[in-house]
Amino acid sequence: MHKFKRPSIAKAVMLLFAVPFFHALFACRGSADETRGDYIIAKEQKERCDRRNQQEVNACMADEAGKVDRQMKNVYSKLIDVLKYPQGIEESQRAWEKYRDAQCSAEIMQIPLNSSIYPLALTACQIELTEDRIRILRRELAQDCNGCPPRK
Repeated sequence: MHKFKRPSIAKAVMLLFAVPFFHALFACRGSADETRGDYIIAKEQKERCDRRNQQEVNACMADEAGKVDRQMKNVYSKLIDVLKYPQGIEESQRAWEKYRDAQCSAEIMQIPLNSSIYPLALTACQIELTEDRIRILRRELAQDCNGCPPRK
């Protein structure tokens, strides 16, 4: 009787599910790829980071995530500065940060923590959700209407 080693089985199972999983993860939302008709998470950032080994790609994507995060904080600060009562948006931002972290953890939970692709998947998700948040904050910043939050 032939015994299988657990690491081999685990690797085989991971490979079996990795391709469809990563396709679903990176094709479910994000930037449209007109040639294929699907969506790719953090497409622009991945294109800027794609000419390196995996470790360099992960570091590059972490830098890209930092840029997007700084951009979001900048828009958020501008919004806080113009609101007369910013408590609601401050609470919303804290809740959103918890949501982003939980959502990205859920989206990549099938990827082993020690795999080389884990940081890429995590930062791509964080970039995508942060870009969504920037759009929401910019929309709030642009609003100046009757019934909108009072401005200073």
